[in-house]
Amino acid sequence: MRDILRKCFGYRGLRLIELTINDKGIGFDLEEILSLDRFKRGLGLNSMRERAELSSGSFPIESDKGVGTNIKVIWPTGK
Repeated sequence: MRDILRKCFGYRGLRLIELTINDKGIGFDLEEILSLDRFKRGLGLNSMRERAELSSGSFPIESDKGVGTNIKVIWPTGK
């Protein structure tokens, strides 16, 4: 994955890179998950968000119970 992203950042004219992960699973209430104590909800989403932000990216999440979840990481390429 790292090599793919490095190559993407090297393309001329590319303004952003978007990685999308989605599923059609049970979904969850995003407000409920984000309002829980950090130790009760685990570190997965927090770790992903922190890594995205540390690399100048954004980390929007959409999830609906019974519908599924859509997670994106979006990085500007600076070009």
